[in-house]
Amino acid sequence: MAPIHNFAPVSTRYPGGCWPTPTQTLLLRACLLDPPAAVQAWERWVRTHDFEAIDSGSFRLLGLAYRHLARAGVTGPLMPRLHGAYRRFWTANRLLLGRNAPLLASLSEAGIPVMLTKGAALTVSVYLDYGTRPMDDLDLMVPRSHALAAMEVLRQWAWVPEVHHSTELPQSLHACHFRRDGLGIIDLHWRPFHLAVPEDFERTVWDRSVTCSFHGVEARVPDHADQFLRACEHGVRYNIVPPFRWLADCFLLWRASAGRLDWDRVAAGARLTESVLAVRGTLRFLREQLDVPLPAEALARLDRTTVTFHERIESRLVRRPCRSLWDKLPLDVCWHLRSTRGRPWRERIAGFPTYFRHANNLTPGQFTAHYSAQMARWWQTWLPYHVRRLPRLLARRRRGCVATFPDDAVRGFHEVEPYRGRLLRWSSATASIDLELPPTSACEIRLDTGGLRHGAHDLAKHAAFALDGRPIPPEHVRGKRRALILRVFDMPPAAETTREARLSWTCEPVSYPGDPRQLGIPLVAVTVQPMTTAEPPRAADSHGHRAKNRRKSPSVTTGSKRTPHSPFAWLAQMPRRELSRPQQIVAWLLEWGGILNEPASMTLIGSAALLWHAAAIGLDVPLPENSMDVDPVTDSDALAWMCYDALIGSEFEQTHGWHVNLLPTSVLQELPEGWEARAARSTYGNLTVIVPAPPDILAPKLRRNEPRDRAHADWARRLGIT
Repeated sequence: MAPIHNFAPVSTRYPGGCWPTPTQTLLLRACLLDPPAAVQAWERWVRTHDFEAIDSGSFRLLGLAYRHLARAGVTGPLMPRLHGAYRRFWTANRLLLGRNAPLLASLSEAGIPVMLTKGAALTVSVYLDYGTRPMDDLDLMVPRSHALAAMEVLRQWAWVPEVHHSTELPQSLHACHFRRDGLGIIDLHWRPFHLAVPEDFERTVWDRSVTCSFHGVEARVPDHADQFLRACEHGVRYNIVPPFRWLADCFLLWRASAGRLDWDRVAAGARLTESVLAVRGTLRFLREQLDVPLPAEALARLDRTTVTFHERIESRLVRRPCRSLWDKLPLDVCWHLRSTRGRPWRERIAGFPTYFRHANNLTPGQFTAHYSAQMARWWQTWLPYHVRRLPRLLARRRRGCVATFPDDAVRGFHEVEPYRGRLLRWSSATASIDLELPPTSACEIRLDTGGLRHGAHDLAKHAAFALDGRPIPPEHVRGKRRALILRVFDMPPAAETTREARLSWTCEPVSYPGDPRQLGIPLVAVTVQPMTTAEPPRAADSHGHRAKNRRKSPSVTTGSKRTPHSPFAWLAQMPRRELSRPQQIVAWLLEWGGILNEPASMTLIGSAALLWHAAAIGLDVPLPENSMDVDPVTDSDALAWMCYDALIGSEFEQTHGWHVNLLPTSVLQELPEGWEARAARSTYGNLTVIVPAPPDILAPKLRRNEPRDRAHADWARRLGIT
C-alpha cells in the first residue's frame, strides 16, 4: 500500500484547501481501489478516524463507499450507517432528477439543445447509481446563443433566478442559478468551462457529446475527456473543507473509459482553458495516491505544455480563502482579463465594473455604498480608537519576536513558520518561555497571537499561566482579539536592571484540517512593559461588582452632568453582552419586519441562528454564555443601512443590550455545501429570514473548536435542535 501523506503543503494560515488530508485519502482508497486494497484502507480508516466527527467532504463519499465495500463483502457496525447515507443520497437524487425531467423535454420542444453537465452527467454516464454521487443542484448547459431563450422557459416553469440581472450574465459569466420551492436548484450553464474558451473548442464539446436517456427524455452529456477536464478545472479551488469528491469523479472517468482516456484531448483542453497546473496536480495524485497506471506520454505532454502567466497567478489566488469582496477582487480581475482577452484595453477596463457586479451579485452602487458606510464607521469608531492607542504604541516597551528567542529559552514549541510577512511559532498544549522582566514589582506581559486562534477571550478563560511556578490568577489574564495580556503583581524587588523569569502555561489543544499537530497558543511576539501601579485588582464586593484601579480621566462639569474631556471617551465602553434568550431574536425580527417599507431578506448565522431554532420549537432556554451581537448577511440596501445604525455604541445597543454585526456574503462559503437546500425560512412583515440548519450552523463553530463554540454545540444538543 502506498504511503499516505499530505498531498499539498500544510498552511497554518489557511486551514482547508482543495486537496484531501491523509485521512480523507484513506477513505478515497476505500471507495475506489480493488477489493483487497480497499478493505485494507477501510479498516485503517475505521481505526484512526471517529465516525461521529466526519467532515462534510468525507460524508459525501459514504454512498460510494457503501456500494464498493458491500460488493467486497465488508461487514461491521458501520455498514448500516453507510447504507443509510446511500439511501438518503439515492432518494434525494431521484427526486431532483426525476421531477425536473419534464423541464428538459420542454426545452427540447422549444428547439433549445440541452446537455447535462457536472454531477448530473456523471450520475447517468459514469456512476450509473443514484446513491453514490450526491448533488445539491441540477446542472444543465445550453449554447450561449440560446441562453436567454432557456431562461425564459425556466421562468415559464416558475423557476426564479437567484441573481439581480440574470439577462445580462451571458455577456460576462458562465452560468446562472435558478430556484423553485420543492424542486431544488438548477444551475443553467452556457459555457462548458468556468471561463471563456475559443469558439472552435466550445463547438467540439457539443460535437463530441453523446446521447443518453434521462428519465425517458433524450439528453446529451459531454464525453469522458471533457468531463475529466471540467472536473480538474472546477476541483482545484479553495474550500474550508476540501470537497475532494472531484478526485473520485476523475478516477471513475478513467475507469469508465477502460484506461483509454483521450489524453491528447485532455492536454489540448488544459492548454486552452489554462488549467495545465490543475490537470498536472490531478494526474500526479491519481498516480501516487490512487495507484492509477497513467501512460508516461500523457504526463510528458502536460509537462511540455507552457503555463501562462495568468494561470500561474490564478493558481495561487484560487487556493486562498475569499472572506470578503476585497479578498476576491484580485481573482475577479484575473478572470475578467482572461475572459476578455483579445479586446481593446479601453473596453476591458471599462467593462470590469459590470463583470465585478455580476460575479458578486451586486446591485448598481451596492459595493460603493457598502464600503462608504464601512469608511464612515472607521472614521467615527476605529480612527479615534487608534488615536488613543498611539501614545501607548509609541511608548518604549520591550518588543521581542518569538522567532529570535534561542532554542534553550523556549520549550514545547513547534518550528518557526511564516505568517503575514512575520514569523510565527505555535506552542504545544503545555509550553514555557524564558523572559527578561523589569526590576519593578508589577509588569504586563503581552502575548501577540496574531489573531490565529479565534476568541482570545475564550483562550484566556481555559488557559492556566504561571510565572516561575507561581500561578497567575485568572482575573489577571485578559484576552483581546489578537493578544493575551497577563498582569503580574507583588514580584520580589531586584537590584539588577532586569531579571530572568520563566512563563509557563497549559491550555486546551486545537487542530486544523490537514495539520496533524496538536496546537496550543500561536505566538508572533512577546513583549513586557512595567506597570505604574503595583496594586492588583480588588476582589468583588457582596453584589458581584469589582472596583477598578484605573485612574479616571479628567472631566469637565457642565450643569448637573459630567461631560468627558475627550470627545471620543464614549468609545472606551466595552460592547454589552445581554443576548441570551431565543425570544430576544424573535422580538428583534418582528420589530425590524414592521419597520421595513419594502420586502427584504437576510441570512442569519452564528449563535443568533441557534437561538432562532430554539424559539421555533417553543423553547426559551438561555445560552450558556451571553452573546454581544447577531450576525446577519443581506444584499438589501435598506436592511444594510438598518444594520449600520445598530453597530457598537449605537442607540440600538443601548436599548437592546447587544448590537448587529453585518457580515459579507463570502462568510456563507464557510457553511457546508448544500446548506441552502436545508435552510429554514420565515417571514416577519416585510422581512424574510433564512436560517441554516443547526448542523450547518455548528460546522464552522466546531472547526474553530473553541470552548464557547463547544458550549453552544452542547446547548443545542441538550435542547434537541440538532
